[in-house]
Amino acid sequence: MESVKENIKKEENLELSRIIYLKERGIIFMERPNLEQLNEKLLGRDYFADIDPNNKCWKLDVFYKRMYDIYYIFAQANIYLSRAADRNLNIEDWSLDDDSIKNTVRIYERGNYLKSCILAFNSIEDYINQILPFTLNLTLIKRGKHGISYINCAEIKSNDEYIEKSGQINSKLVRHAINDSNLLECINNYKKDLKEIRDYANKIKHKHDIRFKEFPNPEYIGYTKRKPGTNIITDSSEWTMIQSEGIEDIIDKCYAVHPKIKNYVEKIYNHISEKYGLEKI
Repeated sequence: MESVKENIKKEENLELSRIIYLKERGIIFMERPNLEQLNEKLLGRDYFADIDPNNKCWKLDVFYKRMYDIYYIFAQANIYLSRAADRNLNIEDWSLDDDSIKNTVRIYERGNYLKSCILAFNSIEDYINQILPFTLNLTLIKRGKHGISYINCAEIKSNDEYIEKSGQINSKLVRHAINDSNLLECINNYKKDLKEIRDYANKIKHKHDIRFKEFPNPEYIGYTKRKPGTNIITDSSEWTMIQSEGIEDIIDKCYAVHPKIKNYVEKIYNHISEKYGLEKI
């Protein structure tokens, strides 16, 4: 005879299966969490307002200016994501009568907000890569077909030099130059967490599109051709079939990485703050 706990567990599993079934068919949607903003310490108000030059240096200028940028990029991404998630997004600017067209236009508008959110999320890693080498005095090693070259980030004498060096920096160079195991683990985990977002961002950059399955798709009957008298396939439409993804699924992925981005940025902030004796979050 089944125990009370087993019956409760079975009922919970059935309810979960029902929710998944309905969610996959767009009949119900799971409630999404609120989008929290980054801590306001990233804005560097106290640092910028400090009149004592002894409390400032070009490395902290870089640190706070880039963190300031990240703060507002993340805030904008939150707006983009919340609008992408709005299933009743206002499209009154469009003159439309046909409800089916309205649905398509709404997906189009939500998709544009979603793509903007993805690009904003993806750019945050680039800004972090402009912070770490200069604040941690890293020497980056570049290996190319013409041999080895070095980017010394410990000394900068002009804005032009900073722009030149920061333009050569990428995530791989930064990770190879970091000796702090805890910091390196934090960076590597972040790269894993953001892999799908990075893939979407590259797709948007190179193809300027993500095909959503909610768009009207042309009816397409696949085909398979075989060598006469054999089962050997000579041609098939399998690899050319239209690939699409649900907009809600991608939005859910963005909501899932949102707190991870916030946590990562604030960890980096605290790491640099500790090095320079600044107040942490």
